[in-house]
Amino acid sequence: MKFNLKKYLNIEFLFFLSLFIIGVLHWLYFYNFGNVNFTAEDWQKEFKYLSILKHSLLSFEIPWHIDQFLQGTKKFLGNPEVILSPQIFLLIFLDIKSFIIINTLIMFSIGFAGILLLKHQLKISMIPFTFLFLLFNFNGYIVSHLFAGHSMWLGYFLIPFYFYLLFKLFLFEKEIISNLKNEVKFSVILSFTIYLVLLQGALHIFIWLIFFLSLVIIFNLRFIKIYLITLAFTFLISAHRIIPANYTYNDASRKFVTGYPDFIVLIEGLTLIKKWYNQIIPKINWWEFDAYIGLSATFFILALISVKIYLKYDDKLFSKLYLPLFIFSIFILGNVYSIFNELSIPFLSVERISSRFIIIPLLFLFIFSSNILSRIIDERKNIYIKLISVVLILISGYELFNHTKLYRLVNLEKFVSGEIIPAQIIFIDEPEYKITVIISYLISLLSILAMIILFLKTKTRLKNQPGIEKFK
Repeated sequence: MKFNLKKYLNIEFLFFLSLFIIGVLHWLYFYNFGNVNFTAEDWQKEFKYLSILKHSLLSFEIPWHIDQFLQGTKKFLGNPEVILSPQIFLLIFLDIKSFIIINTLIMFSIGFAGILLLKHQLKISMIPFTFLFLLFNFNGYIVSHLFAGHSMWLGYFLIPFYFYLLFKLFLFEKEIISNLKNEVKFSVILSFTIYLVLLQGALHIFIWLIFFLSLVIIFNLRFIKIYLITLAFTFLISAHRIIPANYTYNDASRKFVTGYPDFIVLIEGLTLIKKWYNQIIPKINWWEFDAYIGLSATFFILALISVKIYLKYDDKLFSKLYLPLFIFSIFILGNVYSIFNELSIPFLSVERISSRFIIIPLLFLFIFSSNILSRIIDERKNIYIKLISVVLILISGYELFNHTKLYRLVNLEKFVSGEIIPAQIIFIDEPEYKITVIISYLISLLSILAMIILFLKTKTRLKNQPGIEKFK
């Protein structure tokens, strides 16, 4: 069988390859092409996590305890913000600085595959996909959080798969809920997707995804079986992270701090580039409110939504998420979310800064507006619409680049930096904690094996995909 080079070197492939290369260069530029120290803000903590993991992998020593309090605990395996995803094995061969950069590129690549899936699913054409690509990969939210050393936010790049599965649930609704086998197989895929987010150390995103899924089900009770099965599967395979985390976090005091104080700050977060040390609330830096997409992109999204309303596009697919998203969005404002913290609801009470939740409705807006633009371009077939779109997208890309230019990690290290005091693995005799961890890992391992077998043995086929046209 001959390899047909011409088949792959078409315009569309080269276009997507170009976008991918732009994304790689963006993140290399963000990390100053490796010429950074990772000694500022939370990067110190992340560096310590990775040094412990590297030592453990090379010495085969289990890191039960470390000699420093990180995230309020010395119980290293009880800290859910530590990455335990398979890529940590690269630490055997890489130094920590190289691993951080390569891991970012790996997660960016996975995210790129995720938005390509959404492109195919929603039939988004090339120009609107470029808009989605820029907003998803280079928005101020993900850039500023990585700038601050929140490397667990790399779980963000898995969220497109979550939205893909939610849309698939509605697209294949009748077939999926027609029998238990289809419901189980779908639940296995969804629960593994959410679990992979947690493996990145992204406990916060993990909680938001389950919280949002709960809201979706409240308004779509016909999926209640899928929800309950997904919840059960997710907690079983995540036991090795959830059970020790609950055990170690019981002693930590995590009082609610804030959401967006008001709409003005929210709008500023979307449209203004502010320096990270700008504090509208004492001790809370701007990266907790930064969700920058730029004036052009904000205007473009609002214009697209207005055109959709004017043209009276029927929107049965996206509209199924309107109410859940609206309710979810309420919690990003002020102290609304504090009720969960005050009631000490397990895991939900971990969230202290609810402005971080904005990324879920924001990603929906990115996908939604790109889909609207695709429909307008495909239906109107007007060269001027394409030209205006391309110009606005290019301006948006320039604005996003200006944000990244300010939020390069090297700029933070010039402003504030310190010396990393290496953490060491130590011995503490806590048999209850160790037994808890061992049991939780056994639960996860057996559950993962059982779910893989269940998935492989459950033969289902979703025929006659209705396609996105059915929901227009």
